[in-house]
Amino acid sequence: MQRVQTTRFLNVDLELRSAIDLGALLAALEPGAIILRHDPGALAILELGAVEPGSIDEVVTAYWALVDALPTAARVLWERCERRTLNVGIQAGFWPHAAEFCLSQASLRLVDAMRADVVFTVYAAPPG
Repeated sequence: MQRVQTTRFLNVDLELRSAIDLGALLAALEPGAIILRHDPGALAILELGAVEPGSIDEVVTAYWALVDALPTAARVLWERCERRTLNVGIQAGFWPHAAEFCLSQASLRLVDAMRADVVFTVYAAPPG
C-alpha cells in the first residue's frame, strides 16, 4: 500500500435519510450527482458527477445548484428527508503537522438553505 504523505481534502458525499423512497429525488439529482448507495426507505449516498473537487466550498456550491434546480415534486421529497448531511472526507497524512479545511460564510449559508448538517470524516494515515 502506498504511504499517504500529505493530509488532504477528498470529497463531500451527500447522505439523505428518509423513511420514504427517494427514487424520484435521486433521479432528479442525476446526472449532476452519482448515486453510491440507495437503500429505499432508509438511506441514499451521493457524490458529485464529473467534477473533481478542488475545495469544500466548490462542492457545497455545486450541491446547492442541484438542490435549487429541483422540480417541485423532487423538492417535496428533499424537504421530507429526516436528515440531509454533507459528509466531508479528509485523508490524514504524515504532514503537515496541522491542516485547515475551511467552510466559508457563503457555503455555510448554502448549507443552512439546504437544511443540511456537515460532518467531517477523517481517515487515518496508513500504518508504517
